[in-house]
Amino acid sequence: MQPSTLGRLVATLAFVILSAVAPAGAQQFGRNQVRHHSFEFKVLRTEHFAIYYDSEAPDAVRMAARMAERWHTRLTELLGHNCRASSR
Repeated sequence: MQPSTLGRLVATLAFVILSAVAPAGAQQFGRNQVRHHSFEFKVLRTEHFAIYYDSEAPDAVRMAARMAERWHTRLTELLGHNCRASSR
């Protein structure tokens, strides 16, 4: 083969290979849709806390509320300071 024929063959093969490549998936700008669920939170209010939760585990939320109140009492006694959030 002559050098000019070899160059044409290489160029043709490169063109065929590059044209056969599928377009990249990352080039699809704007096709990703944000999907979100609207949550309906419930609120369990204790003396010192308002606990927001989803309705799937009410027993665990009540247990967490009891523990939070116990720890609030313990820390209040230990530190000698009553931590109260300012109401807005």
